[in-house]
Amino acid sequence: MKQTSPFNNAYLRFLRLVSAAEGHTGGQDLGANEKALFEAIALRWSQGEPMTVREAIHLDHLGSPATLHKRLQRLIEKQLVQTQGTEHDRRTKLLLVSDKGQNYIDWLGRQFELVKVSARS
Repeated sequence: MKQTSPFNNAYLRFLRLVSAAEGHTGGQDLGANEKALFEAIALRWSQGEPMTVREAIHLDHLGSPATLHKRLQRLIEKQLVQTQGTEHDRRTKLLLVSDKGQNYIDWLGRQFELVKVSARS
């Protein structure tokens, strides 16, 4: 068997954590595509650079603009994401992770910690 590097092991451990958390939604009924869009929005938001609605519906790797608009509307209806206007351009809407979305992220983080702890045992 080929010797693996620590990077291989780290990534495989990450995949096991993701796999263990799959199926658990923390009370959220998210499809894989909605989850991918939520994650893209949450990552940008966490970096202090919220994504705009226009940017979200042009994430070509996640679907067509019309499909992404529907998914975004569902995330807003589920209260995981909220929009906020900007001071400089009333037409531009920023996408922010709502309190409910932050609770969902927190729940996922706790699931990873639980899996990580049980994997050590």
